[in-house]
Amino acid sequence: MKAKILLTLVLLWLPFLLINDFYPLFRFGMFAEPVKKNMPQELFILYFSNKKGIINQFETYVLGLDASVLNYLARKYYYQKKLDEFGRKLQKSYQKIPGNPYELKEWYLYRVLVFAEKRDSFLVARYENK
Repeated sequence: MKAKILLTLVLLWLPFLLINDFYPLFRFGMFAEPVKKNMPQELFILYFSNKKGIINQFETYVLGLDASVLNYLARKYYYQKKLDEFGRKLQKSYQKIPGNPYELKEWYLYRVLVFAEKRDSFLVARYENK
C-alpha cells in the first residue's frame, strides 16, 4: 500500500522535478508579469516593386500562405537576425509559381508597430528579385 502511494506521488511530482527552468512559475502565479496596457501590436508587411516602378502590397495567397503565417515567419527571422535567409526562401518560393504574376523587381519588408494613437513603420529588409 505504501509503495502505491509513493509511486503515485513520484509520478505526480516527476514532471515538476524534470523542469529545467522556471518559466511556468514566471508565467503563472505570484511571479507573473503585470499586464501592460500600452503594448503595440507588431506586424510585418511585404511590399514589392514591379518593372514599372509601382510599389504595391504583396498578396500572400500567391505563395499559398495566409497573411498571419507570413507575419509569424517574418517575425521569427527578424528576431533571430536571419532576414537574408528569409529573403532567399521567399524568392525560392516565388520562383516555383508558374508564370510571373507580379513581374517583381524588388521586395520590401516593413515592420509596423500599431499603437492606440499612432502607427509607425520601419523598412527592415530589401531584396532584389533574382
